[in-house]
Amino acid sequence: YANNPKYSSIDGILFNKKHTELIKYPNLKVESYTIPSTVTKIGDYAFEYCDELKNITIPSSVTSIGNSAFSNCSGLTSIEIPSSITIIGSSAFYNCFGLTTIKMPSSVTSIEMYAFSNCNTLSELKIPASVKSIGICAFSSCTNLNSIYAYPISPVNLNSSIGVFSNIDKYTCTLYVPIGSKAAYEAANQWKDFKNIVEFKDPTGINEVACDQNIMLYPNPTTNKLFIKSESFNYSSIKIFSLEGKCLISEATSYLPENCIQFG
Repeated sequence: YANNPKYSSIDGILFNKKHTELIKYPNLKVESYTIPSTVTKIGDYAFEYCDELKNITIPSSVTSIGNSAFSNCSGLTSIEIPSSITIIGSSAFYNCFGLTTIKMPSSVTSIEMYAFSNCNTLSELKIPASVKSIGICAFSSCTNLNSIYAYPISPVNLNSSIGVFSNIDKYTCTLYVPIGSKAAYEAANQWKDFKNIVEFKDPTGINEVACDQNIMLYPNPTTNKLFIKSESFNYSSIKIFSLEGKCLISEATSYLPENCIQFG
């Protein structure tokens, strides 16, 4: 492909000329593959029917996973999606029968139609709090699922997405939702079909929140420095979490005059 103006090949794998898009991975290539860090896009159908592929490493340079990118990769056992990904394409992991583990980052906002349909070895699913939309039949026929952890405090609206959890046993699969969200999930379309909806403890490990009226935080808004003023603040470190349970800051503190803490 040296003289081809559009395409190039590395070890038989087809890329665009600049190696920013992986276009096609041969079906009979090796069992494990690490996508080069030059790649930003995994093309539509790039790994489709790669039955021999068992492990894939996706670098943080990748920002797009195309439609059916890994569909019918029956040998794939686990997938870790990098935090650079916001959208998981339609049928991206459709018919990945051997997939037992999916790690979705808190950057994912959209899971498109049939994205994980027919992943019937998958036993546990975690939907990040960042997810705002889930497409038609996204998790349909994941028949081995026994637990789903839905981290959004408010259930994702599924009114326009039929069959998201079709062919999943709603009696044996437990839906875990954030504390205080059970009633909302029990009333929400499709979520309410699960017969066992259980509130789970905050993923931060914080089970109780105390309110101290004597603590003052400033300035608000802030960029990289925050001051905390209290008459009795004696902690050596501090963590700040979002309402979704994501740790935003974890820093050691440094004492300043007048009982103020500065970090950042």
